Amino acid sequence: MASRKNFVPLANEIEFIQTYLELEEARHKERLAVKWEVDQSLLGVQVPPMLLQPLVENAIRHGIAPKIEGGTVSIRIQRRDQQIQVCIIDDGIGFAPQAKENSDGFGLGNT
Repeated sequence: MASRKNFVPLANEIEFIQTYLELEEARHKERLAVKWEVDQSLLGVQVPPMLLQPLVENAIRHGIAPKIEGGTVSIRIQRRDQQIQVCIIDDGIGFAPQAKENSDGFGLGNT
């Protein structure tokens, strides 16, 4: 559930994205695999709400879904120096250069 707060614990964001991914895994069946690598010491850190969802959605929609055999989305959240590094990686087809320029989506820009 989206929050009206400016920040929420990372654990809440992860719980939300896990629920979202359960729906996507049911939809894509064996075509979608998800790998998690999360530094557990970061679960209490405050992050903007809906930080992960648009990134994961883009990885599935533009990377995995168009690929006949599907693929894997990897979610890695770790501490790097004094910051949190969030990496959402897919092994799908990726964006064509012109698709970035002509996109009318808001997910990446808002994130």
